[in-house]
Amino acid sequence: MTAALEIVGLKKSFGALRAVDDVSFSVEAGQICGFLGPNGAGKSTTLRSLLTLIFPDAGTLMVHGMDVFKKRRKALARVGALIERADFYRYLSALDTLRLLARYQDKRVERTRMMELLKWVGLEDRAHAKVKTFSQGMKQRLGIAQALLHDPDILILDEPTNGLDPGGMVDMRNLVLRLGRELGKTILLSSHILNEVEMVADTMVIIHKGRVITQGPVQDLLSRDAATVWVSWQEAPAQLLEAFRKSLIPERVRQLSPTGAEFDVPEKDIPDLLSALLGLGFRVTEVQRRRSLEQLFLKITAEADA
Repeated sequence: MTAALEIVGLKKSFGALRAVDDVSFSVEAGQICGFLGPNGAGKSTTLRSLLTLIFPDAGTLMVHGMDVFKKRRKALARVGALIERADFYRYLSALDTLRLLARYQDKRVERTRMMELLKWVGLEDRAHAKVKTFSQGMKQRLGIAQALLHDPDILILDEPTNGLDPGGMVDMRNLVLRLGRELGKTILLSSHILNEVEMVADTMVIIHKGRVITQGPVQDLLSRDAATVWVSWQEAPAQLLEAFRKSLIPERVRQLSPTGAEFDVPEKDIPDLLSALLGLGFRVTEVQRRRSLEQLFLKITAEADA
């Protein structure tokens, strides 16, 4: 199967600064891929190269097997994008904004289609309101609507939650999920807000100092090594806690109390941990997996800096 997006050996420098250094990854059709990294890691440079907004020094960038520089018009017709903060003419309404942008694209887009897009992004009731009355979250949603005008099957979203309050982040997260799950869009989502990506992405690519340092399915990466697991139990008597301390289990205990403990264990070893606890006589009431994308990200980037 041909990947929806494929980047091979991408390099880009700005003077003495190597912004992107031999970046390679691909995104399969229908996947939501989180493209992660700290500010300055090379995310926006990669996305701008993919959209031909800047020219790389080396590398191949493909959309459904088409080189974006050799078949630019045909390749990018399959792609919609929102790069960082959405900004539009303040005196136009949301509907007029979409009309104008459709004209820029030399596309005939029916009013019903534009209203459908505004409904999809939650702006149907503000179709005739001027952009100057919009919050940043509403502008971001309008930015998604403009990215969908020509019905692309691929969406590239660069920091779509920039400047949003918590409510706006939730709205954007739900919108991304709907676009991926209900419309089947392939989405490359760049962000530094890791917990948001963790809740929507199927796969992820982590970039640091211009290089890809890890990539793969989100759940595989989160479960490949030690996770933080909190196990709650009915309040244990002192003698049971003493027996616990004398067992081999405490080697991986980070925190212990009469009603629970925090462990560092690989996900595959959690059943064995629970069996050992039950064997000692603990009456387990709850197990919470606490390994987060943030923990993984900090661990991997620290190792890359070492």
